[in-house]
Amino acid sequence: MPTTSVRLDSDLDAKLALLASELDRSKSWIIIQALREFLGHAATERHRWEQTREALESVSNGRVVPAEDVHAWLRSGASDSGTLLPRDSR
Repeated sequence: MPTTSVRLDSDLDAKLALLASELDRSKSWIIIQALREFLGHAATERHRWEQTREALESVSNGRVVPAEDVHAWLRSGASDSGTLLPRDSR
């Protein structure tokens, strides 16, 4: 297993040590858990940003769904009713 070193300021190290003691876990375990969570959130954010870019590109290219169609679909019970999603008007 690879090893990575980090430099922590005294305050952060003290908080980490206290939490490790309270959880009866090592500081390394807490850092690994924090990194896993951070990396998971970062991947989600990257995915959301890509979806946003795709949506903005669709709008720029005129691929939009009229609001009336979306509202009708929502009133119909949306996907729970088995009604198909509204499609762009092109």
